[in-house]
Amino acid sequence: MAYCNQSRKGLYEDAITFFCIADFFNGLLEGLDVTEHLSLYVHLPFCEHRCTFCGCHVVATRRHDLAAEYLDYLEKEIDLICQHMPERSSVTQIHLGVKRSSSLMGFGISSIGEVGGAYVQNAKKLSTYYSMLDSGRLPVERGYQLSADDRVRRSVILSLMCNLYVDFAQIESEFGIRFGEYFSLELAELSDGPGSDNLVVIDEGDIAVTATGQLFLRNICMIFDRYLREKPPEKPMYSRTV
Repeated sequence: MAYCNQSRKGLYEDAITFFCIADFFNGLLEGLDVTEHLSLYVHLPFCEHRCTFCGCHVVATRRHDLAAEYLDYLEKEIDLICQHMPERSSVTQIHLGVKRSSSLMGFGISSIGEVGGAYVQNAKKLSTYYSMLDSGRLPVERGYQLSADDRVRRSVILSLMCNLYVDFAQIESEFGIRFGEYFSLELAELSDGPGSDNLVVIDEGDIAVTATGQLFLRNICMIFDRYLREKPPEKPMYSRTV
């Protein structure tokens, strides 16, 4: 097996194929369907010390006054977001912390959120984040508009990551595709690699991750990442998968 030395980038984790465009984000906010409930992620980066195992974007300091100033700027960002939305929406979930979450509207430095079918990321530096807000601009640094193919692959990857299982019929019904034809290359690679090592079981209508396969779950999911296939990284990026 050769599943260990791989990156964790891709649609299921760190969105890295971004384009820089803040005005585009403004348009996404203005076009939001206000009848849909929102989930929010607020990045709180301050820790008194950095843990050796932590790979999150943190600011290690014992100065609590810096955190208080940051909260004031979070209020500015929230106010700006509300100004660009057509109406107020109901919020069903709020996530607080230093670990980035997927598929949410993000606030705070380095936060990654999803709005209107696009991923957006805020500025990573406190000074840049503050400066943009002081000038009345949303602190968005870059974004990525999902294609139809991205959405299909994201659904497959999220199902594997969250449920350890993919139901072909469900994906076919949601996206109007034939799973076996659409992912013929991936299914062949999955069968020859993880399947032959008993990491996944592939049946006519589904894929199931085995107990052993859970240890290599990111590697299994990476087979469905088109961007890795088209442009494999020259060296490992971010954390290793195991």
